[in-house]
Amino acid sequence: MGSMHSTDQTQFNDWMKEFLSNKSTPKYAVTSYTVNLGGGNYEHRFLFSTDPTSNGFAVPMPPAH
Repeated sequence: MGSMHSTDQTQFNDWMKEFLSNKSTPKYAVTSYTVNLGGGNYEHRFLFSTDPTSNGFAVPMPPAH
């Protein structure tokens, strides 16, 4: 899990394409989400698993209010 900041969505897209095509790090489940911080700034959040038994992620729902 990690995050990075950029001033251009394309920068992260290019990084993610390179990361996904790199065979030296096994990736069995990958997800990402970009937050527009305004003013031309973005935060890119990503999560991946190197566990070969992983085939996805489950996110628990918060309790109802």
